[in-house]
Amino acid sequence: MKARKLILIIFVALAGMIFSVSAVQAYPVNVGDTVYLFNGLGSTAGGEFVIKKNLDDELFRTFCMETNEYIQLSTANSLKPFIISSITDYAENGGVGGQDESNKDYLDTRTAYLYYHYSVGNLDDISAFTYTASGVDDLQKAIWFIENENNGDNNYLVDLATDKWSDIGPVRVMNLAWGYNYNNTWGSIGSPAQSQLTLVPEPTTMLLLGFGLLGLGLARRKS
Repeated sequence: MKARKLILIIFVALAGMIFSVSAVQAYPVNVGDTVYLFNGLGSTAGGEFVIKKNLDDELFRTFCMETNEYIQLSTANSLKPFIISSITDYAENGGVGGQDESNKDYLDTRTAYLYYHYSVGNLDDISAFTYTASGVDDLQKAIWFIENENNGDNNYLVDLATDKWSDIGPVRVMNLAWGYNYNNTWGSIGSPAQSQLTLVPEPTTMLLLGFGLLGLGLARRKS
């Protein structure tokens, strides 16, 4: 009886994790996909960006890690495709904020914390953030400050994110390899910086944890 109860509890917990991850974080992008970046709220040279796979279907909204690259955004009358080269924990060819000899700019835990709460929709519950053009500007400038980029601002969101996470949790960087650059020319992005670096929640870790717990429950039942 105790074994059955344990399995039921673990199954319910796993179902809850899968539901919450798929509902909030499971954005359908993979390496090699073509995506389009549309302008969202905000008045900075960065985000918020609306990521789509076609003109109608919005996948998620995101921000820049970098500042020294200029790209062509899509509009309803002109689609400008970009190809995803990697989804990882660093910005390829990190430009201003590059942290090692290969010029990788690793995602800061504070950026991950802020973007996570923005993406799940509760950043306004834990801070003075408002989902307005000025609030979105605050978030983009906080990310740039944290990532040691130009045009950043050490604002209230930077303080909020300090000492909150010890790792980057479910957030990753989506790097773009090919697309339309600032002079409206299609091709390889020679200095990928800004155009590559948008943030993508990645649910794999939570799902693996859930299946591990389920396996533990099944092993307990057999014994």
